[in-house]
Amino acid sequence: MNTIEYELHQQFPSLDPNFKNEYILKPCENDEQELLFISEQLCPYIRFIRRDFGDVYEYNGADPLFENFTIYLESSVEYSINKDQSTCKPALDTHGLVYARLDLSSMTSSNIIDENLLIDKLWDMGKGLTSIAGQYTTSETQQSTNYYTSDGDIYTAEDEALIQRILKQSTLSSMLGLPRYAKNDEIKQNFQRINNQLVNKWHYIRLGINAREKLHAFYDQFVNEQD
Repeated sequence: MNTIEYELHQQFPSLDPNFKNEYILKPCENDEQELLFISEQLCPYIRFIRRDFGDVYEYNGADPLFENFTIYLESSVEYSINKDQSTCKPALDTHGLVYARLDLSSMTSSNIIDENLLIDKLWDMGKGLTSIAGQYTTSETQQSTNYYTSDGDIYTAEDEALIQRILKQSTLSSMLGLPRYAKNDEIKQNFQRINNQLVNKWHYIRLGINAREKLHAFYDQFVNEQD
């Protein structure tokens, strides 16, 4: 904490001499527990806030291939900032960031690394991380990711996936995520569902307008054929 305070004072000489690290963020005294107060001295300079949380795991078994690995599991919370009130609140959670570090000191001798041992260790590390990531990454966690535009608009990874699917597919049923033999009622219901989901989002997702025009053109053709 002393290092952080020293760096803050070096970067912002106008800070109060008694400014402490714990003053950067603190809970606001209101009913919204997740709302945090940003130091008024720092708020004018802050453009982005992220807090990282995580666990560290070290291998304590007998397999020499896994010695010297340190595994890190991290989650991050990013905050939207209200400069007028000098406050911020959580806007985006990121879960399941997994990475590892390997201590090379045990594999070096006279500044020469045992390359074969290093390759074996890296291979096992890669397999282990892939396994961990596979267990904790699901379509639900991917779809829950939120994106924010510079104007404060919000859309999800699922919204963007819908846009990409519409652009890539060549039939109305496939654009709607339906099989080729889908019934007319299913087509109408899914078309309405996607329209409701993306009602105000088409214009600020990349190529969203193109996707909307394409989908509506195919749907209009489908309706005309029914008449």
